[in-house]
Amino acid sequence: MPIPINIPVKGPAAAPSRKGEFRRSPDDAPEDLRAMALELEAKGEWIVQRVPEPYVEVQTKYGKAKKIPLQHTWHHKSCGQCGHIPGYSTSIFWLHRKLGLEYNDPRDQTSCTAWNYYASATSNSAAQAAVAMRNFAAAYETGYFPQIHCATSYGHYKEVRSELIHHKELRDQVRDVLKKMGKPLVIPEEIVHYSEWVYAVRHEIAKRQVLDLRNITATVHPACHYYKLVSEDAIYDPDVYGGQRTAIVTGVARRSAPRWRTTRPGSTAAASASATSWSSGTSPAPSPSSGRSR
Repeated sequence: MPIPINIPVKGPAAAPSRKGEFRRSPDDAPEDLRAMALELEAKGEWIVQRVPEPYVEVQTKYGKAKKIPLQHTWHHKSCGQCGHIPGYSTSIFWLHRKLGLEYNDPRDQTSCTAWNYYASATSNSAAQAAVAMRNFAAAYETGYFPQIHCATSYGHYKEVRSELIHHKELRDQVRDVLKKMGKPLVIPEEIVHYSEWVYAVRHEIAKRQVLDLRNITATVHPACHYYKLVSEDAIYDPDVYGGQRTAIVTGVARRSAPRWRTTRPGSTAAASASATSWSSGTSPAPSPSSGRSR
């Protein structure tokens, strides 16, 4: 039973009524970068690392589905968050352990250099893209799927993906850089931010709630680099402000019902059973390496 919190609360004013209904269509999206990445893989340009099961499918800005892996994730930490907000990454790891979900806290990750990319612009496209792809290759080599903690890294990497998809010369330059490191050119099937994972598991977090927060009014600030850069890849929910605001934080606060997908074509019965049992409230048994650095 959640413990009630009794503090003075001033409720928000009623939202003004809006005429009509706010709608988006997949046809309105600028382009399908995921499909384009898969096309380049078919041409032998690079490897696309597939999202592991179990995963949740969520709705992005223009209604397209995005796969969010629940576990077996490689955590790309943030120099800014770790340096300025102590406990940020460890809180994410703590949530994984509480939910019984396996993860990898890598020790060979480099900085994304996105602050340099957005602020000083002293580098060049090939160097910036090579940093991103080096980290993606490091995740691929472990067999774990990258999950990005920092919104600035997330926005930067989404822009890098777009640049690499559209410019063969840049792909060739980055491939040559990685070849010198002995690493493959790999792009994830989805570029996933940690807040999207929290959104995907929000109902499981709510089941373990200790404090009663129903009388708390929260004001949230979704990271601008999360939803303004390659905006079509951000999560939106029709139940959150009619789909006019990104849902990653507000959706967690509201704890609305998720849309689960437990299998995909070609999946094994074991993977399906694991996803189904976890979504019904029981965690799959973690492997011996669950919750540890590898």
